[in-house]
Amino acid sequence: MAAVSTHAPTPGYSSEPVSRRNALRIMLGGAIGLASLEFLVTSVNFLWPVLKGGLGSVVNVGALSDFPAVTPQKGEPFHALKIKSWVVNLQDFDQTIQALYHTCPHLGCTVPYCNQSGRFECPCHGSTYNLHGEWVEGPAPRGMDRFKASVQDGNVMVDTTNLITGPPHGTHTIDDTPRGPRCT
Repeated sequence: MAAVSTHAPTPGYSSEPVSRRNALRIMLGGAIGLASLEFLVTSVNFLWPVLKGGLGSVVNVGALSDFPAVTPQKGEPFHALKIKSWVVNLQDFDQTIQALYHTCPHLGCTVPYCNQSGRFECPCHGSTYNLHGEWVEGPAPRGMDRFKASVQDGNVMVDTTNLITGPPHGTHTIDDTPRGPRCT
């Protein structure tokens, strides 16, 4: 007598092979689901506020001695990417410390410092700013925006909770004579 199988089929499982069409549907659904999940995670990561040590807080960017002194004719400011700003130590020149937001107020390009001219020069449309971030020339509507910077216990503290609008055209508190030719 032949043995009778008492094995019951598993619910939801078919012993029949999956058709090519159903396999493609499953793969397409998985790919769309994975892409949607990646988009959601990237969007949340981009929009989530920086809670510590970045924009929106008071940041200790380092000891004052870490930032070389700058004058209109020598030295170079420090680009602090953590706060998206140029830290300009003018303590030896006019007893100030500046934290200039590195974005051009014209159209938002990142403004590099040109050691050759001793000025900030926007590569997009040619706006130029002196060491105080004051407008010198170009299409920008004002000088570079800034954050309040101070020296406390020998450390440079930058308050990134409030972006201060740059000075209007015609403001000149520092010698505007360039060191040399433009970089851009």
